[in-house]
Amino acid sequence: MKIKFLLLVFVLFFCSKVFAINLTLYFGYENLFWKEINDSGRTILTEKGFAASPGIRFTILKRKVSFKGSFDLFLAPSMNYNGETMEGIPVTTKNLWIGIRWNSGISYEFLRWKYLSFSFSLDLGGMNWIRKLNSTTLSNGTFVSGYTEIWESLYLDTSLKAFWWYKKVKFSIGIYGIYPCYTINKADLPDVEAVLLRLKGKISPGLEVGIKVYNFELMWFYREYSFKKSNTVVVQGYSGDYYGIWQPGSLFRIQGIKVSYSF
Repeated sequence: MKIKFLLLVFVLFFCSKVFAINLTLYFGYENLFWKEINDSGRTILTEKGFAASPGIRFTILKRKVSFKGSFDLFLAPSMNYNGETMEGIPVTTKNLWIGIRWNSGISYEFLRWKYLSFSFSLDLGGMNWIRKLNSTTLSNGTFVSGYTEIWESLYLDTSLKAFWWYKKVKFSIGIYGIYPCYTINKADLPDVEAVLLRLKGKISPGLEVGIKVYNFELMWFYREYSFKKSNTVVVQGYSGDYYGIWQPGSLFRIQGIKVSYSF
């Protein structure tokens, strides 16, 4: 264990001499929005609420190429759920969302002119989160049991960014294309065993605008993650009846502000 620790220290020390290493701590305040859409295109469910998101990011820079990685947590303890039953009866409750996100990739500065620069990035990212749907009572007095979903998604992320700086002030703007290439939802439903649903993604947009003064940065960001309707899984309930289970087409939208400090 001691040898591994010394080796890690040596690698970091060597990299710090050969490359420029930047470490950043950040905190995000996010507005989460989730919706599900049926086959006719009608929205049948929405969830929205606020999340706190602390995280860490590192960047290793060598001339015009930079390698980067980030990791953060997000917690939304009170998501407002508005949906309906199969019979069209409204369902409202408050749910818990908690998860992690990570991202790693490479960026290349392809143009620099006076106080302007432009870069292109290609990243691989992932999200894992728990969506805990609470039990509730309908307007007709019927009790509806809650359940838990465990989501996992991997996505490809490409971006084009522009930077303009003057002395110690730096402005940035970036546009993104996001494609979820692997997404699963493990739903632990109340009347059947856990069901594994697989969803294909759709290309979605992203945008960010930031200003950095010395080591402090303030950024506004917007991300969308779109998923097509999942496969249908036929399962047998505890009562002996058979059910077809699927995840409707879904959209996960995140926007918020992020405050960070770089060392």
